[in-house]
Amino acid sequence: MNKMIIKIKPSEQKAADNVLFVSKPLIQALSLPPQLIIQCGRREYQVIISSLQTDENIFECSLSCLNSLSLPVENFMIHASVTNKNKLMLSPVIAVLTEIRKEEENLLFGPITGFCEEMAQYCQRHGFFFYVCSLKSFLRSSIKGYIRLHDCWTLADVPYPDVVHNRLHSRKVEKTMLFQKAVERMKKEGTPYFNAHFLDKWSIFTLLSSFDHLCPYLPETYQLHKKEDLIDALSSHSAIFLKPIHGSQGKHIFRIKQEDQVYHVDYTTFSQPYEKEHLTFHSLFQSLYTQFTKQSFLIQKALPLQTYKGCPFDFRILCHRIKETEWKVTSLVARVSQQGNFVSNLARGGEIVNVHAVLQETYDRRTTKQVIKLLKELSLDICHCITVSTNGLFAELGIDLAIDTDGHPWIIEINTKPSKQQNSITDKTFRPSTKAIVQYCAYLAGHSIEEV
Repeated sequence: MNKMIIKIKPSEQKAADNVLFVSKPLIQALSLPPQLIIQCGRREYQVIISSLQTDENIFECSLSCLNSLSLPVENFMIHASVTNKNKLMLSPVIAVLTEIRKEEENLLFGPITGFCEEMAQYCQRHGFFFYVCSLKSFLRSSIKGYIRLHDCWTLADVPYPDVVHNRLHSRKVEKTMLFQKAVERMKKEGTPYFNAHFLDKWSIFTLLSSFDHLCPYLPETYQLHKKEDLIDALSSHSAIFLKPIHGSQGKHIFRIKQEDQVYHVDYTTFSQPYEKEHLTFHSLFQSLYTQFTKQSFLIQKALPLQTYKGCPFDFRILCHRIKETEWKVTSLVARVSQQGNFVSNLARGGEIVNVHAVLQETYDRRTTKQVIKLLKELSLDICHCITVSTNGLFAELGIDLAIDTDGHPWIIEINTKPSKQQNSITDKTFRPSTKAIVQYCAYLAGHSIEEV
């Protein structure tokens, strides 16, 4: 099946609506028959081929044709191929599903606005049709999505997607009937979608702890069900973390240290003031009780992490799926916590630092390379374990690892929808994650990785 990137433009020719003007070289290259059906997404339009006197790879479509296929009345590039059923396929159509913030035009898609702009530009460069849509719009018979035209986002009718990247920010939304209906529609249409859903911290811990070879890298972790769980944890460990099971971006994490029968409490986010030191367990528990009634927490042993310039750090390893089961490491950076803070999340003031610069504070060059290799291998192993143990398709994972003062690596957290706010420190044009996601979308839609 021949496949080429072509330019589609509105026709200025005076002819019937069902006439498709095609350059002679393109007629020959695609072996176009005199009549065929154009398909884009789930919509079709029957046309008669008429030759166009130009050497450019171009289709000139009537407004009726473009409107019927829910395509923009603008010049754009897309892959075209002819099937053995005399169908001209225009693909892939790639959609990002997320919340739309109309009141904030500069941040129309919230924290992933810049990422969506990169995806749009990268898709345009490679002949992929890209748009962003909301959950409600996706469920309508005629989908409206935001397409990138003339460096602006424009709301327009768009084709049904060949592949969907789920970037909904809210865990609550993914539990609604609206999201379940969207999932049912994608399954019915045979539309691949990723990342399928959020994975909470306890589910991840339970999943990874089922693999014996990963257990040495998992900090002691328990669910907080009752007061006695906290008492037992503090009697066993001099310092612990309390982490919301459904938390993200380092919010609402508590660190409790016990020294000389005094409980010292630090926190990352808390709206109400409370004592930072408690002389009794009762006082400590009462100060935290309100939080326990709002959300579920897990207890995790605090680790003595290595520091860089006096601040603890960890590593964010971004991994992306390629083809069926294979994964690759797309980026690896060190995240150094802000002075006086104990989490390294960028949303909590953490700073990205070159991983070599951080490690060479402690190790020589040879050992630094070995540590980086170990971090990458461990991350890819985690990706494989999640792939074979979870329902739904996952193609992007943010793996947070850390190294303690004894040089032992630990698995801190796994993110199924890693942050897109930080620009790459290695690529001034497109982030490696943007490229990897578009490439995987193209693969799921039937295109080879080599075409990107």
